[in-house]
Amino acid sequence: PMLVIAFFVNALLIIYIEYGRRTALYKNISAQEATVLQNHESAIFLDIREKAEYAQGHLIDPISIPVKSLLKDISQLSKYKDKPIIVYCASGNRSILGSKILTGQEFSQVYNLSGGIHAWQKSNLPVTKR
Repeated sequence: PMLVIAFFVNALLIIYIEYGRRTALYKNISAQEATVLQNHESAIFLDIREKAEYAQGHLIDPISIPVKSLLKDISQLSKYKDKPIIVYCASGNRSILGSKILTGQEFSQVYNLSGGIHAWQKSNLPVTKR
């Protein structure tokens, strides 16, 4: 009986996660897809890491607003409401929350950088400390 219960719990979790992924108002994209979006549609990068993480290295010319301040400082992004915004953090987890905040505030083109800046660096894409 315990194995059957464990099976059904796992099955429900998989269904829940997959449903959430398919109905999300933002899209997960790779580092390569992000560069294409930036080059062809002038996408904006939003770094939602803490200031100390940002100082260690970031993408070129992002907007930096830590996730804990994002809702309070959302007005800084108002002119980008209808433009593509690529949200990133260190590994792609906090940026999911940031993406949800933006879509909840009616931003129409929100993208989550899967794997965050770590995936960006693994793809040998540029990072700066300036």
